Amino acid sequence: MFKLFIGDFDVTRVVGDVSWSDSIDTLGTQLTFTLGYGTDVIWKGWEIALEGRIVTLFYNNTIVFTGICVAIDRDGATPRKVTAFDYAFYLNKSDTIIQFKKIPASQALKKLLDKAKVQSSIVNITHQITHTYRTNPAEILKDILSQATAATGIKYFFEMRGKVLHIFTAISMGREYTNLDVISPKRSTSIEEMRNSILVVSNKEDSVKVEASAQDAKSISGYGLLQKVHEIDENEVAKAKNVANQQLKALNKVGETASLRLRGDINLRAARIIQVKEPVTGLIGSRLITNCANVIESGNHFVDLTLEVM
Repeated sequence: MFKLFIGDFDVTRVVGDVSWSDSIDTLGTQLTFTLGYGTDVIWKGWEIALEGRIVTLFYNNTIVFTGICVAIDRDGATPRKVTAFDYAFYLNKSDTIIQFKKIPASQALKKLLDKAKVQSSIVNITHQITHTYRTNPAEILKDILSQATAATGIKYFFEMRGKVLHIFTAISMGREYTNLDVISPKRSTSIEEMRNSILVVSNKEDSVKVEASAQDAKSISGYGLLQKVHEIDENEVAKAKNVANQQLKALNKVGETASLRLRGDINLRAARIIQVKEPVTGLIGSRLITNCANVIESGNHFVDLTLEVM
């Protein structure tokens, strides 16, 4: 059973339209719900939801979401529409200045989050970072992880769990969902984003030099030449060939966009790997959850997933 609290107040019986979602591209989870106004004699005429108040969603005794009220829409005495975000909200809203010089990405991230006064748990990332940033911590974090992925081919993800920001590689759920589980499966395929030839260049003040390349002749023969030019800093030239190979590995495939609905499971989140066996659309094998949207409809919990091929 789900219960929703604002501060110490259990408001479960006067809330509706509860939904929450997260994505691999967005730092933080968003929770939205409506809150009755004047529907309970105890709180009649009293605004329970106020900006900055803590919101917690429980499933039985497990915390599903904890964060703060960020926005409230009021229209007369109609139910309030409340939007809350988890504590990653602050990383998106406060700018900082920070410099890194040839330190491992995981150390750079720890330094960044310590400066932002955010607790963290970070997987080891050895890729070296040298850069001076002047923006918000969320954008810095994303850029560091993007550099590490480009250099190593390993995808890194981030999410808040309570008040701790976790940076990790994808987590396998160890379960297969079949056509008996799946509701409304959809799948589209395309070669629009495929790249079967990679040129890695260093951009100097007076010239551009191709440092390395990688291509797949069989793919080019079948689909035509689809080439990407990837730019690196001068101090990354030694890693150019590895970058080219990793970029080819990541991009040399038929793209797929897939979505489906499942019965709700609070353990499903973005950056989880599930197994799917849905033969009608051909949605078969390992898939990464890129977006996870939860909704409670008439007391029933459903989750809508957007997936990509691993």
